[in-house]
Amino acid sequence: MPSNHAKINDYITRSFRDVADEDYLAARALYRVGLDLQFLWSALQAVEKYLKAILLYNGIGIKDLRHDLSLALGRVRSIKDLCFEIPGDVAQFVQRLGAQGINRYFEKPINTDQLGLLELDKTVWHLRKYCRPVRAGATARAPISGRLEEIRSKPSRAQQDAVWKNLYFGRYKKIKFSRRTKWANPSNFIYPEIFPELDKIIQFSKPVRDHFLGLLKRNNDAMPKTRRSRIATSD
Repeated sequence: MPSNHAKINDYITRSFRDVADEDYLAARALYRVGLDLQFLWSALQAVEKYLKAILLYNGIGIKDLRHDLSLALGRVRSIKDLCFEIPGDVAQFVQRLGAQGINRYFEKPINTDQLGLLELDKTVWHLRKYCRPVRAGATARAPISGRLEEIRSKPSRAQQDAVWKNLYFGRYKKIKFSRRTKWANPSNFIYPEIFPELDKIIQFSKPVRDHFLGLLKRNNDAMPKTRRSRIATSD
């Protein structure tokens, strides 16, 4: 009979690391077909779960983290017994992904610069090796046998998406890869005057709502008093 500790580790493995593997493959599939907004959200979900798995394996709670990748990464770095090392560009990717990946309702401008598939593959490679049910250091380099390895071992569409132009988990030593970048503004940023009406019927995230409330206040403060009075009267 396994111990409670072993049972808890089994839960973390199956509900966090294995699901993160599937989010990662979903992100790769979405990138492959050009769905960039959905790619960023699935990539964020994968990185978020990998970071949370590392924390949970090391006995650290995650209740307050929500989707905050910067907070999760900072907490992983503070684990005393974990020899956690990642390249600087991986840390930068996690920070940028946390800001852009959360934009799943396209409520703020999207910018995918430096948020592509190559960066995601490298990030998963470096984070995932710490996703193991031991305090890292002694066995951090040991191979992991998880959901990703299971999918890569059997012919399937998921396997194809897993290894497609993948320098880290595929069979390639070098690849030809065309980068793409997407910039786009949602309608509330193109037509900020519609925000008050949208705000009545849609729950915007706090940063977006604060942006528009601040914009409305600045516009109102810059308006001549006579005009402000006239608008208030007409309301």
